[in-house]
Amino acid sequence: MATFTISRLDTAQGTFRLMGKWTRPGEYHARTSGELTIHSLDIMGTDGWVALKQQSNTELIDKLRDEILLHLQSKQSEASQK
Repeated sequence: MATFTISRLDTAQGTFRLMGKWTRPGEYHARTSGELTIHSLDIMGTDGWVALKQQSNTELIDKLRDEILLHLQSKQSEASQK
């Protein structure tokens, strides 16, 4: 699994900062879209970043999963084109 950091991800649910691990599609028997583990999740509040607990925000993480994977895959595509 590759470690990742997303410093700012704008979504319909808000603006997030994330850290975690990602298995790229086709790597280590990953599903087609890749596997994702979130270690740190923060949301932009009115006074700055607010840390969220993963245990109580699994529904939010599930809603964000597609957008996170799309972001990671687009960054991977950009890096491979260089």
